[in-house]
Amino acid sequence: MSHHHHDEPEPEELDELEVSLEVERLAIVEAIEARNRLWLRAILPLLQQPPIEPDPNPRVQFAFDRMRIAACERAARILASDVETPA
Repeated sequence: MSHHHHDEPEPEELDELEVSLEVERLAIVEAIEARNRLWLRAILPLLQQPPIEPDPNPRVQFAFDRMRIAACERAARILASDVETPA
């Protein structure tokens, strides 16, 4: 421990700012993670069900397929971000 930062008050103030920024950043990260968990809990059961009967209208069916694929990709992204070690 160095004692010579007692006579210079500026770093302490900076530390306080850094701490509050970090707290804010963590709160945001936590909110995003909570929202992602809720989203996964809602969407994964739907994705696990076999696709419903194809719609007679191919454009409607295409839209459904695109929606499923987008949901799968988002779920994969969220799950992959859970696996990565936090920077």
